[in-house]
Amino acid sequence: MIDRRSSGVASLHTVLLAGEAVLWWCALAAAVPHFRGLEFTSLLPFATYPAAIGMSVLIAMNPLWQHEGSLTALGWANSMRLSFRQTMTIAGAVFTVVVGLKDPGISRVFLAGYFSTLAAGLILLNRYQPGLLVRVVFAGGARLPTLVLGDETLFPELAKWLSFRSKLGFAPVGVVRYRGKAPSIPGLDTVGEFDTLKTAIAKTRARQVLMLSLPHSAEDAERLARVCASCGCRLLIHNNLTFRLTYPLRVLAQDGYSFLAFRDEPLEDPLNRVLKRVLDLLVALVVVVIVVPPVGLCVWLFQRRQAPGPLFYRQLRYGRAGQSFSILKFRTMHADAMHLRQVATDDDRVYPFGRLLRRTSLDELPQFINVLRGDMSVVGPRPHFIRHDETFADAVNEYRVRYFVKPGITGLAQSRGFRGAISTAEAIRQRLQLDLDYIHNWSIWLDVAIIARTARQIVRPPPMAR
Repeated sequence: MIDRRSSGVASLHTVLLAGEAVLWWCALAAAVPHFRGLEFTSLLPFATYPAAIGMSVLIAMNPLWQHEGSLTALGWANSMRLSFRQTMTIAGAVFTVVVGLKDPGISRVFLAGYFSTLAAGLILLNRYQPGLLVRVVFAGGARLPTLVLGDETLFPELAKWLSFRSKLGFAPVGVVRYRGKAPSIPGLDTVGEFDTLKTAIAKTRARQVLMLSLPHSAEDAERLARVCASCGCRLLIHNNLTFRLTYPLRVLAQDGYSFLAFRDEPLEDPLNRVLKRVLDLLVALVVVVIVVPPVGLCVWLFQRRQAPGPLFYRQLRYGRAGQSFSILKFRTMHADAMHLRQVATDDDRVYPFGRLLRRTSLDELPQFINVLRGDMSVVGPRPHFIRHDETFADAVNEYRVRYFVKPGITGLAQSRGFRGAISTAEAIRQRLQLDLDYIHNWSIWLDVAIIARTARQIVRPPPMAR
C-alpha cells in the first residue's frame, strides 16, 4: 500500500543518514592529520563516537516520520529545520560520550569542523536524497497502474495529490464512472462503469483501484472488494468522512474490531506520560529549588513597599478531566483589589513591580509547585478562570477537549505570542486551535521546543504580554 511505500522511504533515508554521518566522522578523522596544525585525538576507542552518532540518528527518526508523506518534497525551509534537529541530536550524543566517558582529549577544533560541515551536508541530503531513493526503488516493476472511480468533489485537490504520489509509483491509467459520476483527470479516459469494473481492470491491466469516497452502500463495498480481490488488484478507498464531518479521523483496530476515532492522543500512551512527567519533574525541581526562592524574596520586598499583602495568589482552575485545583502565582495586584475581573492593559489594580512580573511571566513561577504536586504540567493548555471556561465553552464547541491533558504553565499558544486577555470569539478559536494541535501532535521534542521558546520570551516579551 501507498503508506508503506512512503514510510519505507523515510526508513531508508534515516538508515542512510546514519551511515553517512558516521562515514563523514571517519573521513574527517582520517583527513585532519594531513592539514598542518590539526589532528584528531581521543582517549576512547575510535569506534565509540561513530557508534553513538549512528544510534542518535536512528533515535532521531521521529521528525522524519512526521514528514513521511511529503519527504520527497520537503523544500529548503523544512530541510533546514529537519537538519537542525538532527545535528542537535548528534551533537547531544557526542557530548554525552565526552562527558559520560570522560574524554578530555577530543579535539574541539575537530568537533567544530565536523558539526558545521555535517549540518550543511544534512540539509542537502534531506533535500535531495529522498527523491533519489524514490526514483531508484520505485522504478520499473514498482509502478502501480491505478483505476480511479467516484466523485472527485469528495477528494479535494485530487490532481495535485495524484501528481505527487506518482513519485511513489502511483500511475493512473483510467477513470470509472460510479453512480453517474466520473472524475475529470487530464489525460485519462473513462474506461467503464462500476458494474463493468472487472472488465475495466482487465482492459487497463490495473493493479490498484482508488475509490474517491466511501461506497454508497454495504452491497457496493462488498462488490468492490470482491471484484478487486478476484482480479488480484489492490483497493484503496478514500475516507471522505474527514471532510464531511470537518474532523480528522483515525482507524483503530482492537481485538478484531475496527473503530473510527477523532484525531490522535499521544499522551494516552503510558510511556509518553512517563516521559512527560520526568521532564516536568526535572524542570520543576530546578526552578523550585534554585529560581523560586530568590525571586520570591525579591517579590516579597517589592510587595512590602508597593502593595503589602500575601506573597502568593491562589485561585481555583480546572485541570485534567475537568478536576479543580488551586493554582499558585506571585501576587501582582493590590491585596484589596483582587477579584475575578480579568486584568486589562494598564489595569490600575496591578502595582508597578507586578506589571514587570506579568510582562515577563515571572508571576507564573510558583506554578512549578503545582507541577511537582501533579496538578499541572510545564507545557499544556493554559488554565483560565472557571467562569471564563464556561463562557469559552459556549463560544467554541471543542473547548473542553483541552481537559484531555493537564494544564500547563506555558503552551503552544503562549509560545507563539497568544497571551493576555481574550476579548473576542476569534481569539478564543485561535488559541484553542493551537491547544488542540498540541494535544493531538504531542511529542517530548515539542515540549522541549516550547520550553525553549518560552524562556526566550522571558528575556524578550512579545507585544501581547502584559
